Amino acid sequence: MELLQLAYEEEEESLKNYKIDMLFSRDINHSPFINSKKLSTENLCLVVPEDHDFKTSDDISNANLSAQKFILTYGGLNSSYATLIKKVFAHYDIDSESYISCQFGSTIIPLIRKRLGVSILPQSYDLNNATGVRFISLPFYTDLYINWRKDDPNIIIKNVLNLI
Repeated sequence: MELLQLAYEEEEESLKNYKIDMLFSRDINHSPFINSKKLSTENLCLVVPEDHDFKTSDDISNANLSAQKFILTYGGLNSSYATLIKKVFAHYDIDSESYISCQFGSTIIPLIRKRLGVSILPQSYDLNNATGVRFISLPFYTDLYINWRKDDPNIIIKNVLNLI
């Protein structure tokens, strides 16, 4: 088994063209050739350096959040995750421009640790023993899906799906 991180724009085509067999994504896929199954729902969190002034969600306000430099993932224009991040910024009535934009959330954690900014990431990133940063739950949720080709006879895909 090989795990790859793909850019959002490459995901569907990689499935359709047999470059990959399965895909974990924040987006449900609506293609008639692809099945999707929701695996989980989790909180979005504001991720800050460990010594940041924000300790809990009560510390977050429109005024002090707008003063932060954001390091954000780029989920693609049609990504539901990108839309969700825009809703978070609209909720706090702040500008959604990022100071640093990065394709993968796993790259963002070390940048936050080095105090280059803050980010909004799913709570599950905290499972990677992300030392030097703090995750503060926000009142927003994101889903995780597994996607695969419909009617694919690959027994490995069926076995993995049976496990989950």
